[in-house]
Amino acid sequence: MEKLNLTLSTKMKKNFILSLSALFLIVSCGDNKEEFDLFTIERAESRYLELIIDASGSVEAISSIEIKSKASGEILYLGAEVGDKVNKGDVLARIDQRTPSNILSQAEADIGVSKVKLSNAAAQLERGKKLHSGKSISDKAFEDIQELHSFAKAQLVRAEVYLENAKFAIEDTLVGSPVSGKVIEIVRGAKRKILNIIIQKEGCLLYTSPSPRDS
Repeated sequence: MEKLNLTLSTKMKKNFILSLSALFLIVSCGDNKEEFDLFTIERAESRYLELIIDASGSVEAISSIEIKSKASGEILYLGAEVGDKVNKGDVLARIDQRTPSNILSQAEADIGVSKVKLSNAAAQLERGKKLHSGKSISDKAFEDIQELHSFAKAQLVRAEVYLENAKFAIEDTLVGSPVSGKVIEIVRGAKRKILNIIIQKEGCLLYTSPSPRDS
């Protein structure tokens, strides 16, 4: 009799547990209960992985161009500041042209004087050749004429070189960018004289130089 009661009690417990499970399932699947997705299905594809490195140090350009001004003088115009993007050929700075302009004017005047002197020396040489061939002047006098002509030619060459250098000095007062990129440093000297401009080339990355405590 005790075995029968124990069996009936066990069956009743099982039926009670099954009833509770069925009731919980019905309640959880009802329309009034908000449903949640446990996972999301997405299409597999290549993506960029963002990496963040926490380190202390200095950021420097891997590839950069340092532009030094050849002309000296006061900066009258500055066409870019640190952080600005520039294109190849852009004027970055203009330096006072008064001194090189005066030198250029003097060089142009020297060219004119040298040409006149050479023309006169050439005429004297032709005349001296005729006189020397006719024994009208001595060998020493003819040599002096030849020497004057050679000196006049050399003077003209020096004047032409001087003029060319004066033109270059005028061009040097305009500081242009040889590449496209970003200005990362501008260093000025005394009396607003520009010393150099550093430009990071376009398309070049930067790297971080870690400090000794991070190494």
